Amino acid sequence: MEYRGAFANAKRMFAAIAAALALPPAEQGEAISGITPYRSRGKGRGTVERNYLRPVNSQPAFQGKRECARRVRQAAA
Repeated sequence: MEYRGAFANAKRMFAAIAAALALPPAEQGEAISGITPYRSRGKGRGTVERNYLRPVNSQPAFQGKRECARRVRQAAA
């Protein structure tokens, strides 16, 4: 069966696992070990470390002379 659209890789992986578990117990181990690890296409939100455990970028996008002078004045006040 050809899976297309959303979650196609995950559906293929689940179908392979279900087919392996449908085999007799003596053959399940060999069938499961033949399944390659799941690899996403990287379209998700990323890992927890990458998105949630890092500090928020607190530096302003504009780092010109006027912005630096404004921050110096604001810190001095």
